[in-house]
Amino acid sequence: MRHITPGAVLLGLLMSGPALVNAFQSPTGDLVDAMVAFLLAVLVAAAGLAALEALTDAYRHGAGRVERRTPTVLRATAVREDLEQPRN
Repeated sequence: MRHITPGAVLLGLLMSGPALVNAFQSPTGDLVDAMVAFLLAVLVAAAGLAALEALTDAYRHGAGRVERRTPTVLRATAVREDLEQPRN
């Protein structure tokens, strides 16, 4: 799967760390519950990282960048054609 990255696994390990430590240190700790907590934490971390990537993806491709253009100088003139030509 594309979104289960090493970062998501590490973040899931950090989130489920207390359950894993309890399962390995305590004789009454259930290893299956700790592994389920780890897998759920990895899925939640992968979903969170994917959402963060989707939010920042537009900025990576330059969609948030404003193009600066040089101002265009316009010169307008008006000629009235409804008047008679001046006599010399």
